[in-house]
Amino acid sequence: MICAPFLLFALAPLAGGKAYAASTCTLTSTPVNFPLYDSSVAVIATGTITVSCTTPPFNVRYTVSFGPSSGSGSVNPRALKHQTVPDTLTYTINTPATTQGTPAGALWGDGTLGTIVVTERFNAAAALTMTCNIPAGQDMTYGLYTDSITATVTP
Repeated sequence: MICAPFLLFALAPLAGGKAYAASTCTLTSTPVNFPLYDSSVAVIATGTITVSCTTPPFNVRYTVSFGPSSGSGSVNPRALKHQTVPDTLTYTINTPATTQGTPAGALWGDGTLGTIVVTERFNAAAALTMTCNIPAGQDMTYGLYTDSITATVTP
């Protein structure tokens, strides 16, 4: 799974007639590489989302969301697609335990279909770990399965 970066620009006025440029945030990620899947056990893998923002002299509150899976067209369920046959493996992306006010292990998505977005507050940069899970019990054809999603950061 590969998460594409997203860049957002905005302008936010502050009290006192002054205006500061709002934070410009970028998002980078590491690919999630699952180990070999055996249908008798669930498989868990992790990836990292790093958010970096330029900030005025105050904390930035931002959200990170994941769009639909290219394998399923949905945020819930998501699907890894086999490269050559029409087989899929469903999987979830779950929220990290270290977020502020977001339940650990919740389905991370775009706020629809039972998923939530992650909201954080920081001064410059933060790394968030996403936990991805392929449940046990799925029939599959041996081979390479892939998916891609878009991650969005909104200050």
